[in-house]
Amino acid sequence: MKKTIVPNDLRDFMSLAGIFSALGIFWKFFLQKDFFIDGDALFLILVGAGLLVTGKVFTIKKWARDGIQESEYLFLFSILLGFPAIILGVLVAIGMTLPQNVSSIAGFLALFIGAVTLFDYIKKNT
Repeated sequence: MKKTIVPNDLRDFMSLAGIFSALGIFWKFFLQKDFFIDGDALFLILVGAGLLVTGKVFTIKKWARDGIQESEYLFLFSILLGFPAIILGVLVAIGMTLPQNVSSIAGFLALFIGAVTLFDYIKKNT
């Protein structure tokens, strides 16, 4: 297994999201100050980046040339959810008010990531 500093798996990005969420809770509870960035925004940005990495975003060029295979639909859905997640995260981070509750969007992404992780686990162990 190759060791890298840069996260290259969805689990790495989810770990970072958990660590930053815990730091944000600590920061707000013990220090009585807001964290540098909204927790939902940070979660959406990290999860969106993780989905793009998991979806192998750079294979879009190959898909345009060769077509998409049936086994690659999960990658496509990951990419299609990753881009809007990053955009929403950036919009929330800069303070833009959105008509929809961002926490519910983050919850939906968390459920999708659970399904992706479970699918990946089943695929690797069968």
